[in-house]
Amino acid sequence: MFTEIALQEWINEQDCQWMNCTFRIGGRSRIGKGRQAHLRALRWTLGFVNRRYNGKQHLRFVPFFGGEASTEVGFHVHALLERPRVVLPDFKETVAGAFGRYALKAHQVQVQTEFWVDESNPTLGNLNPLTRYFMRYEGPQFGMGIDKLIVELLNLPSTS
Repeated sequence: MFTEIALQEWINEQDCQWMNCTFRIGGRSRIGKGRQAHLRALRWTLGFVNRRYNGKQHLRFVPFFGGEASTEVGFHVHALLERPRVVLPDFKETVAGAFGRYALKAHQVQVQTEFWVDESNPTLGNLNPLTRYFMRYEGPQFGMGIDKLIVELLNLPSTS
């Protein structure tokens, strides 16, 4: 798979614009079934984004676990999402609404969801500081570095 450095190099070499996103459900960390439901809701949300904003073509997506149960930092996912070809002014609100609907469907109970997106790239092409932040150690729950990469949601389509 990837090493930390290889992943950072791959991200920086992509001919695309990245959006810095965070997806959160609920408050405290959820282990096991709750985490799987969260990832299922996120997978469905990404499908929605691909259909609505990118002509059904899969966008590059590089997600990382965030949070730590021992310090009561709620489970969340930090991610780099390739900026779709068309981003309407209501992108954030539309994706947040879809994420909320899919979280309800996945958890089968009402949950509070939050979605943040930052389209600006303050590092001007070098995303290493941001990926280091995503991979930082928050506690023993997810570890650090490449261990925080969510492989089952990783989308690295070929550039050809």
